[in-house]
Amino acid sequence: MALLFLTGPSVKGLGQLREDVIIRDGSFEDIKRCPNGVTARGRTLDHLKAWSQPAKGTPDLFSRCSRNHESRAPFNTCGYQHPRDSASYVGLLADKSDWREYVTQSFIAPLKKDSTYKIELWVSLADNSRWACDSVGIGLSAGAPHSNTSGALQCDTLLLSNGAITDTTNWVPLRFLYKARGTEKHIVIGCFSRTSQGFVRTGRKRKPIRDWAYYYVDAVSVRMVPSVAPQLPRE
Repeated sequence: MALLFLTGPSVKGLGQLREDVIIRDGSFEDIKRCPNGVTARGRTLDHLKAWSQPAKGTPDLFSRCSRNHESRAPFNTCGYQHPRDSASYVGLLADKSDWREYVTQSFIAPLKKDSTYKIELWVSLADNSRWACDSVGIGLSAGAPHSNTSGALQCDTLLLSNGAITDTTNWVPLRFLYKARGTEKHIVIGCFSRTSQGFVRTGRKRKPIRDWAYYYVDAVSVRMVPSVAPQLPRE
């Protein structure tokens, strides 16, 4: 398996290629109902049609359609951020103990063996975070990820940020080129740090500050990059 971590506003040359989309609702807009506050512990995020909650940790949905200040966009209980794409985004918490929040879905079709995929998501650290996590990103798995605990999920493959993302003003892109094994059927998004060593202080002093790392996530995409046939020399 080959993996290349990419950052920056674009991947040179990929923008002109046709790509096959294999993920549903990467912008978290296909909702059953508008959120009415954050997801309480012991409950389940069930507002989204394509995405689900795979573990005990309770992710949140934020949307312009919410009438509750806790779950409204752009201003909400965790900070201030406009959606990167359209009207909604999800929020995922991770703390230094064992609380992790994830969202997951199955691919429209399994990844094809030896094919290359461009995988992208945008993240922003919420203003009220005391910490930032150095292992934010994507997990890929053959089996459906599930846990009865709130700890870090295990996945077959992890595509993670190159260090802690501390930007609370802008959306930060995470971009990967990934060569598939052919067994990947599910995607998971969250913080995959298994110890407290994966957290760094943000240095923010504005109150209120919560003792966790909380990330907004939006604009997720997984697309196959078509192979280009070699050009034969002209005679």
